[in-house]
Formats: sequence, C-alpha cells, structure tokens
Amino acid sequence: MTERSVAYDWLRDGEQIDEVAQIVKTVGAASGSMARGHAMAPTARRVAAVPLPYDLLIQRGSVFDGTGARPRIADVGVRDGRVVAISDRPLLSTEAAKVMDATGLWVMPGFIDIHTHYDAELLLEPGLQESVRHGITTCFVGSCSISMIYSDAEDASDIFTRVESIPREYVLPALREKKTWNDAAGYVAHLRSLPLGPNIASYMGHSDLRAAAMGLGRSVDPKAVPSEAELRWMERQLEDGIDHGLLGMSGMTNPWDKVDGDRFRSSALPSVYARWSEYRRLHKVLRRRGAGRVFPLASAAAAVSGLCRWCRLRDLRRVSRRRGRAASEARV
Repeated sequence: MTERSVAYDWLRDGEQIDEVAQIVKTVGAASGSMARGHAMAPTARRVAAVPLPYDLLIQRGSVFDGTGARPRIADVGVRDGRVVAISDRPLLSTEAAKVMDATGLWVMPGFIDIHTHYDAELLLEPGLQESVRHGITTCFVGSCSISMIYSDAEDASDIFTRVESIPREYVLPALREKKTWNDAAGYVAHLRSLPLGPNIASYMGHSDLRAAAMGLGRSVDPKAVPSEAELRWMERQLEDGIDHGLLGMSGMTNPWDKVDGDRFRSSALPSVYARWSEYRRLHKVLRRRGAGRVFPLASAAAAVSGLCRWCRLRDLRRVSRRRGRAASEARV
C-alpha cells in the first residue's frame, strides 16, 4: 500500500464507487457531528488526510508528448516535478493544488539547448529569460573549449570575448568582481547559489584547462608542450570535474577563433595548439569515466567541405582530360 489511502486507490481504479460515496457521506455526517461537539469518525479522518493527486494540473492544451506523434488536446498532471498523467479526458480540477488553463496553447517537453555560450551572462543575468521564454529548460555551457572554471579572470575573459563577439569591457570587470573559484567544486557551488532560470549543464573547456595549467602565454605558443606535471594536473582536474557533475571536456581545433586582449591578441585558442598525444591523455580519462568529448561542428564541417571540394575538383579534372579541356577550381 502506498502513502495514498484506500479511498484514493478506489478513485484511481474507477471501482468501488458506491463505497467511496458512502465514505464521503460519512465525512459530511462527521462534520455535522463535530459542529455539535462530537469527535470525527476514524474513517472520516482517513479520507480527509488523502493528498491531492497532482501538484499542478495543466488543462486542455495541445500536448506534444515528445514521441513524434501528432499533438492532441489533453490534460497533464504533475506531481513532485514529474509528469504523472496525460489524459485525453478532462481531469478534475479539484484533484490539483494548482490548475492552469492551457486552452489554445502548446504543452510540450522542455527544449535542451546543447550549445550556448552563456558562461559570462550567467554571472550577471542567471535567469536567462531569452531562453526560458522560448521553452528552453536546460542549457549547456563550456562549449568550444571555452569555460570560466580554472583560469584567472583576465585569461578567462581573453579566451572568451573575441570568439563570442562580446565586448571585453563588460566581461572582464564582471569576472574580476564575481569569480572567486578556480576549480570545479567552486564553480558548481557558484552555479547552485544563483537564481537560475533554466537548468545548467557545463563542460570543462580544454582552452580554459590548458591556460590554467601552462599559463596563457605558453598555452598559445606553438613550440610549447605541457610538462608531465602539467598533464597530470589537467588529468586530475578532469577527474575532479566529473566527480562534481560536469559533463566532460570540450575541445577546439578550428584556428580561426582568436584570443582577445593586448597580451596574446590574435593567437588561436589554447586548445588548437595541443598535440594529439595531449588529447589522447585527456581522452583516456574521459573514456574511463564515461564522460563526453565534444569538438565544435565547425571543424568537422570545414574538413568535410574541403574533402568534398577536393573530390569535385578531382572529378572535374578527369572529365576535362577526357574532353581535352582545362579545368579550374573556380569552375567547381
């Protein structure tokens, strides 16, 4: 038997209606008796303590259930933050602590935005209303090797602002004022302290991690490689980050994104300078822990585009040789 009373189970099963009706009559009779100073009957006390089936009842909206099925007019019951009922037949409003009329509106699962760069905005506007009002309930941050976890304020700003075209004069002061952490535990504690609008999930940015391990200057030097001690430090931070709930590591191999500021301006992001031997060390940690490894689609798209372009040019040259005409890349 669950926490609900027998009376509620009868209601759920649609059976024993006469007996439920008798209990309701008993409640009414007991109420009258109480007015005359008599004690409530034991059965009446039990029914009065029945919890409401739903914390929230959303009525008569067009429900998209996330399966790909066509929307349908239905009621949605929510309890303890979970959808527990979707009913084509109207559910009783008396069964819910709060009722919302969704007539003419869409009711659907929340959207998950898997690629944002809200890292800086979270410092100042953690409600992220521009996403919430579009139905987004979870946002990922820390993409493209850029996070604001390990580096100091100026380094974190310089690897972020030019890539995301957000003025440095806004981001750097905010980081200097707000950033009091330099590890995953501190970052997660900071997120938990914020009045967040959507849920937030974060990657560890490889550029952020590398700059903190090597210093930003060495991390963007093509000739510099991390020492064994620096590699081990990065591995430990990955382990610690996963322990504290971070999703994994994001990397960057696209050389077009540049560092801001006046110290190492126009260098590529630190992740770009990493050798594959470094990536392999870090990927082993992530693979063993079952965590994610994410690279931006721009790099893959550029590689695929280049390959397709080469194939088209090769095929065009073959045709031109057969026809005795010259082929040029401009014709592709």
